[in-house]
Amino acid sequence: MGMNEDEWERSRKDNHKEVERRRRQTINDGITHLGELLPPDSALASGVNKAHVLTRAASYITQLREDQARTIDQWTLDKLLADQGLRNATAEIERLRRENDALRKMVVELGGSVEAIERAGGGASGAAAAMGNGGAKRAAPGGDDGGSSDGPKKARVEL
Repeated sequence: MGMNEDEWERSRKDNHKEVERRRRQTINDGITHLGELLPPDSALASGVNKAHVLTRAASYITQLREDQARTIDQWTLDKLLADQGLRNATAEIERLRRENDALRKMVVELGGSVEAIERAGGGASGAAAAMGNGGAKRAAPGGDDGGSSDGPKKARVEL
């Protein structure tokens, strides 16, 4: 009880029609979903055709790629500027450290105490206070002003 040739041909055609119908339905579902992903278009009314959805999708994807390229360019520029700023700040910190070390050495050479300057509030005003009278030498305890014939003497600053 097999199928005759006409029945077999009809079955084959029906099967092909069903496969084709499912393929078209999958395409239509994809286009509908694509249309839902696009930003709203106020000019659109109901019944948007597939060609319009595909055209809008291509345009939107192109716009997104351009926006992405601009964003990457801007981010790259911002990062380069931030890196340069960081290098500049690091160099400035290093310069200030060297300057601070040189000033500390100078304070010690002039007979001051770095700790006394820090206790007095640090900075130039703290240094002046620790050195006494704007950095001039103080008289040593016991009345000696440090000006003997033995040469200059270092005064000790005590706070």
